[in-house]
Amino acid sequence: MNIDFIRDVLIILGLANGAPILAARVFSNRFVQPIDGGRIAFDGHPWLGSSKTWRGLLCAYVLALPVALWLGFSAMMSFNMISLSMCGDLGSSFIKRRLGMASSSRAFALDQIPEAGLPLVYLWWIASLSILEGILIVTLFIFVEIVLSKILFHLHIRKRPY
Repeated sequence: MNIDFIRDVLIILGLANGAPILAARVFSNRFVQPIDGGRIAFDGHPWLGSSKTWRGLLCAYVLALPVALWLGFSAMMSFNMISLSMCGDLGSSFIKRRLGMASSSRAFALDQIPEAGLPLVYLWWIASLSILEGILIVTLFIFVEIVLSKILFHLHIRKRPY
């Protein structure tokens, strides 16, 4: 088991998923353009919701990509991990909207597993990540996200403690 690789993947996923939250705090209501354009889907709910913005997506790359490169990942691997994590985040938002859940509402596991899981499928293929390493990354990602969410809430960076 490669603990350094696991740590580095968690850092990249954490930065990519935390960047939109930090961007919302730094930029407030500036540069906010929902990815779905505010459009309503066939079921009467937004496609993704107002919290999924182009600003947040761009900031995920701006923050996580240089760190991933600094950690020694190739540009392609870094870009793919960030992209897949963001696709997982958007996918979970799409599912939550279909379930009638409000934007930024909490759905344990659905909020974390796609964000960590999609990049891991790629890493199993490209970097021979083991099943055990994958399970460990997802488990640690869930745990770290819950703990950091509470800390960021108490620091008034996050609006909700989850």
